[in-house]
Amino acid sequence: MEARELEQRHEAGERDFAGVVIEKQFLGLLKVDLSGADLSGANLAGADLATTDFRGANLTGVNLEGANLEASILDEADLSNANLTGANLRSCRFWKARLAGATLKGATLRNTSFLEAD
Repeated sequence: MEARELEQRHEAGERDFAGVVIEKQFLGLLKVDLSGADLSGANLAGADLATTDFRGANLTGVNLEGANLEASILDEADLSNANLTGANLRSCRFWKARLAGATLKGATLRNTSFLEAD
């Protein structure tokens, strides 16, 4: 699936994208609203997802290795067992997010907020 298709389907009301593999990077897609989306098990490694709204999204087991999520909002998102190795999480917000079992090795966490995250 291409990134633009994912965005259009979400805007049309679809929320179940479990296991999706993005064929092209999210280049140039800033301020995308993926709130409430089910991206569990998706492979988004290396994707440019800066300023994306993931509020309440299901990101369990998602692969975000090396992805750019700078200034994204992940409030109340479920990132259980997610791979965030080497991801750019600068200025992200993870308020009340679930991070049990998530891997953050080598991730950039400058100005990142984890208020009430577990």
